[in-house]
Amino acid sequence: KKSPGHLGGARGRMIEPHDRRLALGLIREAIGAGASYKKACEILDVDERTVRRWRQQLRAADGLEDRRRESGGARVPANKLTEEEKARIIEVCNRGEYQSSAPSRIVPRLADTGVYIASESSFYRVL
Repeated sequence: KKSPGHLGGARGRMIEPHDRRLALGLIREAIGAGASYKKACEILDVDERTVRRWRQQLRAADGLEDRRRESGGARVPANKLTEEEKARIIEVCNRGEYQSSAPSRIVPRLADTGVYIASESSFYRVL
């Protein structure tokens, strides 16, 4: 009975460099023992093209590099509210006429007067 592939999973998954090296070694060993390249890849649940790409990377860079970004949280959204916009939302919500109103009422009232500061959801986020 075949066991599930160690590297199996959904497409697009990240496979660590040390696991890639291990897989390449196992495939080389299986081929040396008489298995076909296709069957060896199938058992590990890795596409043949992926294994070829790993081999090319290994030859080109003299090692497999880790392609993850250094810091995933370094990116700042382009539409992020500035501190001034946040302060303006708080200032408007603290005005006497809007103090006891929910953002779902404040934003339309401001829109009626021709003023747009931020969306209703942004008001909720800031408050």
